[in-house]
Amino acid sequence: REETLGGKACYVIEKAPHYKNSGYSKVTTWITKENYLGIRSEFWDRKGSLLKVQEIDGWKQYGSVWRAAKISITNVQTNKKSVLSWSERKMKQGLGKKDFSRKVLKREVRI
Repeated sequence: REETLGGKACYVIEKAPHYKNSGYSKVTTWITKENYLGIRSEFWDRKGSLLKVQEIDGWKQYGSVWRAAKISITNVQTNKKSVLSWSERKMKQGLGKKDFSRKVLKREVRI
């Protein structure tokens, strides 16, 4: 279907899992018509009740790649919320395959 969400024209897509043991019965996602970016998803539990709402804000384009500045997920049944946000993002920093080895990833990062 099509709807407007936050002043943006969107396609609304409903997805059902193929995996029989999925914790969700369906996921409904709002995708902007302008540039096909997901801005909201609703996750429904196995009983058919709304469980979680994900909102994605602050989309910014880096070359040909879009990245969000903030992702919020709220469990509407427990009222708990998680937020991921990026205040600064640097792209193409010259990282190679060796930078993602187990040894390198296990090192403590000091900022």
